[in-house]
This record gives sequence, C-alpha cells and structure tokens, in this order.
Amino acid sequence: MGNQSPNGAARFSFRKQCALIVRSELFSAYPDVHDAEEVLWWRIATKANDDVAGRLVPLLLKKHPENQQRRRMEIPVVERERNRARERRAINRMTGGKVAILWERRKAAEEERRVVLVACCSQARDERSKTLAASLVKICKAYRQFWFEYRKLAKSVLPNWVPPEEAEDDFDDRPLFDFVLTLDELVNLELPERESIIFPFLPAQSLSMVFAPRGLGKSWFCMELALAVAEGRKFLAWDVPTIRRVLYIDGEMPQKTLVDRFKALGRGEEACLDVLPSELLWTDDRPINLNDRADQIRINELLGDMAAAHGKPDLVIIDNLSSMTAGGDENSNSELDSLLRFLISLRHKGYAIVLVHHSGKSGDQRGASRREDLLDTSIKLTQPKGDDSSSQGAKFTIEFVKTRGERPSPDKLTVELTTGKYGGLEWVLERHQTAPAYMGALAIIRDSKPSTQGAIAAALGVSAPRVTTMMQQARKAGLLSPSRLELTKLGRELVDDLFRESDF
Repeated sequence: MGNQSPNGAARFSFRKQCALIVRSELFSAYPDVHDAEEVLWWRIATKANDDVAGRLVPLLLKKHPENQQRRRMEIPVVERERNRARERRAINRMTGGKVAILWERRKAAEEERRVVLVACCSQARDERSKTLAASLVKICKAYRQFWFEYRKLAKSVLPNWVPPEEAEDDFDDRPLFDFVLTLDELVNLELPERESIIFPFLPAQSLSMVFAPRGLGKSWFCMELALAVAEGRKFLAWDVPTIRRVLYIDGEMPQKTLVDRFKALGRGEEACLDVLPSELLWTDDRPINLNDRADQIRINELLGDMAAAHGKPDLVIIDNLSSMTAGGDENSNSELDSLLRFLISLRHKGYAIVLVHHSGKSGDQRGASRREDLLDTSIKLTQPKGDDSSSQGAKFTIEFVKTRGERPSPDKLTVELTTGKYGGLEWVLERHQTAPAYMGALAIIRDSKPSTQGAIAAALGVSAPRVTTMMQQARKAGLLSPSRLELTKLGRELVDDLFRESDF
C-alpha cells in the first residue's frame, strides 16, 4: 500500500469501513434485502455521494444472507448450464457443426418473439392478446423442433446421453402444427437432389413394382437388376450411374436354385449385394409375413443392423409379394393398410423398394388396385406376341405402365436370356422403335454423311421443314454440331446404342 495515493488510500479505507458496517450490524438489523439496500445506500451517499453508493451497494449486498442463499441455490443451475454448453460444443464438433445451426435457429425464433412482444405493447387489448397467443404457439414450436433435432444428434454420437427435463416431451405425438410449412419455407428448404439408381425409371427413395405371369422370368429380371446396381454397370438398355448396396429378399425359391441362378448370370462375386434366402428362414426360424407388424419391425431392425455392419442398402428387392403376404385378402383394398404404411415408411427413410408380383387374368398386377396408386414406377413383363417359347425360362417384353418424371428411353424392350459363346448366360436385346423422330435422321447422318438436309428428307420420306425441326431439336439436345451435319460425341454414342448399321 506504500505506493498508493492518499485519495486511493482514502477510498480503500472508506470501502473497508462500509464492509465493517455490513458485517457488524446492518444486515442483521435488516434481514430483508430491499430494506438493507435502502439503508446502505443512504449511509454511503451521506458520507460520500450517489455515484460511490451506486458502485459500492451492489458489491456489498452480495454479502447479504438472502443474496448468499440465492447464490447457493443458483450454483447448481449455473453449473448445469455450463455442462450443457460443454455438451453442445462436443456434439457440435462430432456432428460437423449441426448443433450450431440448430442453436442459431432457436436464437432467431427467440429474437423474433422479442420483437413481436415489444411491438404489441402499443396494440389494443384484444389485438395484443391475439399477438401474444400467436407468438407463444410459434416459440413453443421452435423449442420442440430444437429439442427433437438435438435429441437425434445427441443420441447418434453419445449412446448414453440423458435428455434434460425440457427435452423430455412426448416427441412421438407432436402437434401437427409443428409440421406445417409456409410456401416460402417449403420452397427454400435445402434438399439434396433426388438421385437415380437406374436412370431414369428407378429413383432413390421410391416404390416400384415388377409384375408378370408366373414362369415368364421376373425373378431373372430382378436378379439381373440387383447385380447391375450392386456392380454399377448398365442394366439391359439403361444406365446405372453408380454402385449401390442392394438387399435381395427371397420369398419362395430353393436355396440351390438361388445360388445356381446368380452363378449362371456370371457376375456378383465382389458385388455390394446381400441376399436373405427364404429357405434358411423356413428351416431355422420362421418365414417373413409383410402383413405382420412384428415382421415389419424385424425388417426395420435388419436394415439398421446392415447400416451398422457395412452400410445401409439403397435398394431393397422383395421377391415376391404373394409368398410374403400371408393371411390377407389381396383383392381387398382395406386389408392393404398395414403393408402400404410399412412400404411408405421405408420410402421416407431413404430406401428404394422394388416389389415383385404376379399379373392377373386381365394382364394387370394381381389383386387390389390401391397397391399401384403409391408406386413411382410400374413395370410389366409380357410374353412377346407370336412367341410361345422361352430360353432358360426368360424371354419377355418390358413395358413401363407407370412412371413419374422422365419417360425411359427405350420405354419398350424385348429381352431374351440365352446361352452365350462361352457357356454363360447373356441377355439379347431387341429394341422397339420409341426414340425421338430425330434419332432416325441422326442415324442417316452417321451412315450416309449427307451434305444437305434435303438428302435427309429424301431418305426419310418427309418434308424439308420437318427435317429442319428435327435438326433444331437434335442441336438443342447437344447431339448435333451447331453449324454442320455432324454428330457430337454424345450423339454418336446414343445413335450407336440405339441403331445397328443396317437399321437405316
């Protein structure tokens, strides 16, 4: 204290005197903190000034028994909040910053409500009541959404996470208002593009069906589809953009037949393909019934176990419905409720489902029509007209009865599974002419290399203006050079894929 100025020493001495007053008799004489505050203020202000009292009184009142008791009660609350903040930071690091996004949304909702509350002070009583009620509904929605999403993040990275009291709401039965979006909120959602498993008729997160008469080869079709997706190679005439994991659930085939068929297709040793054989279930456990809620839960558990073991499957093929839907009337729309709800839940969880089914006497899928209402794609396999033979039990025409989005090209294809040159099975494709009209003109350009559009018109037997329109469409699609009658690289690939040299 030797270097302290006289004024500093005086201030220190005065604070010390005030503290002695507090400890000696003031707080014991005035047990109510508000009374003690007034008396202390008066004593300091009379000996010094209001400014000194304003700075000293809050410091000295911390020693008041009532404030000390309150502080002791607040310590666990403060410590609990510190622990929650540490937890948020840890989960935020482990989830790549997702908690920070949730926290900013919650703070934005709180700030929006604060602005509304300040603004409504100037409103009439009735209007103010409506504003307060609306703001309460919105902030409660924001809090429930925050804790719902935070719980998912916490449980994904902290298996033993225990939710705080405010997060223990029943999130299985939230108000429907929580899920209502304004048009602006809906269109501004940041959603990933919906990818194609097989372009363009089998998108990710979809429901599809393949149906055909018994014995025509629908299982061969679906096995080839499964292998193509699992290996990331072309499926018949359609592109598979990338390798994806596939789960093939068999419902009735002998295990030896299942093995022989996959071997006969000559591929799949390193494919991302998992198979659930029905024979193992029949002999060692019990078969699957998709109408049974318990078996639906078992399938959900299977998908979860696969995700943990080596990644969730993007595509699940169920072959076939008749063998895995016991105990229900397939002609009854009302009895489809449990199955349809289960399939919709799988689609919303991110899976693409392909159902294999039989066709009825009419040629359409057998049973209740409601089953087809929810499908993104419906594929019909029929016996080619004028052909009553089949090789290896698989020769059929593929037709797309229903598609959402872009129509496949080709949208009609006849295929036959035959024995190839080296003894393995091969698919032979017979295309049906369903390509755009200008593809024929591009084939003539490839084969004949005409110098004028008039030569193309003569070869096709159409008018010159019609050929001009075809060339405009081809250039717009990027298949024809902008200034010459010359195919681009993409145009040549498509023409080569669609037409043989002798087609035109």
